[in-house]
Order: sequence, then structure tokens, then C-alpha cells
Amino acid sequence: YAFEMYSLAANAGDSYSMNRLALMYDRGEHVEQDFYEAFDWYMKAAEAGLPAAMSNVASMYRHGEGVNQDYDEAMTWFRKAAYEGYSYALYAIGELYLGGYGVAEDSTEAAAWYQRASDAGEPNGHWSLALRYLYGDGVAMDTRKAGDLAYLALVNGLDLALEEFKEISTADTSPNFRRRIQELLKQDGFYRGSVDGSFGPQTMRAVEAAFGSAL
Repeated sequence: YAFEMYSLAANAGDSYSMNRLALMYDRGEHVEQDFYEAFDWYMKAAEAGLPAAMSNVASMYRHGEGVNQDYDEAMTWFRKAAYEGYSYALYAIGELYLGGYGVAEDSTEAAAWYQRASDAGEPNGHWSLALRYLYGDGVAMDTRKAGDLAYLALVNGLDLALEEFKEISTADTSPNFRRRIQELLKQDGFYRGSVDGSFGPQTMRAVEAAFGSAL
């Protein structure tokens, strides 16, 4: 039923419904997965001026789904979405610079775009910028700032942040970073243990309680 309703509205020219229909084709929701059909509907919605669709068109170009892989086109469409204030696109441009996809690899430029994304409230931007500060890649190392940003990603419900915290005991992270996370968990009432940088069961329960709490 949802598919029929969005189809009707999309064919009537509603850009939000075009993008929603594209997502259904993209994910195989209520319809057989079809990247080509998804790309066509994303493009129609993007050309109708929907920033989320511009970003989706860019992602399809980046991954070569439903269209030939083209990093230049990916950058063009991410920039259009970013210009319209779509925060995920700011983060995605950072990813292109970090990996050197269609542009010269540039961790400083990547960090600058992650900063813009973070400032716009994008959880992916918080997390990616946290990693730059954690390892001093493209910015001066600052483990406290890394902790603040990683915590922001966690409380804003970024699944990747929760997954990474679950693996933190085996990850190469600074004790200062881990202590900062514990301080923030304590500050917000999720944690009552000692701030020792050791992510034991009590800290992990606090991390899970904090996940998505800002939403």
C-alpha cells in the first residue's frame, strides 16, 4: 500500500515521494530491489530541488549503483546538497577527501568538512572528526576533544559509535580519550563508577544507556 501511495504522489510530481519511492527501490522495500529505478527516481527528486535526493544521487555515483561509478559526479551532487544545507553531504565530501576518491587525498581538507558537518549537527561528522582528533590526522591531536565528539555521536544515536565503543577494549585508543567518555557519562548520570579509562561492564552499560539519549 505504501508503495502505491508514494508511486501516485511521485508520478504527480511530489519530490519527497520521488525520493521515498527511490529509497524503496534502493532497499527492496515493498518492491524488488532495483538500483537503476532507484537512481532514476533519486535524480528526478534531485532535479526537483530536494537536497536529500541530491545526496542520494551522489551516493549512487560514488558506489556505482544504478549508474557508472563517477567520483566527479558524486562530488558535484554532494556539493549541491551541501550548498542546500544538507548535513550528511558535508560529511560525505570529507569522506571523498579522506579516501582520495576523485580528488587528491587530503586529511586536512577532510577534517575541515567533517568539522562543518559536526557544526551542522551531523552524527557521522561528530564521529569522523573525533577519529581525526584521536589520532592527530589532519588536525592536531586532542584526545579530550575527540572524546567530546565521540560522545556526541553516541548520544545522537550513531550505530557506528555504539559498535566501536563495544570494541574499545581491544582498540588502540588513548586512556585520556576513554576517561573523557567516562567523565561525560558520569556528568549525564549514566555512570557512577571511577573515571579510570577502563571500559568494564559498568561503563559499557552506561554507554548503552546513553546511546540515542539526545534524540
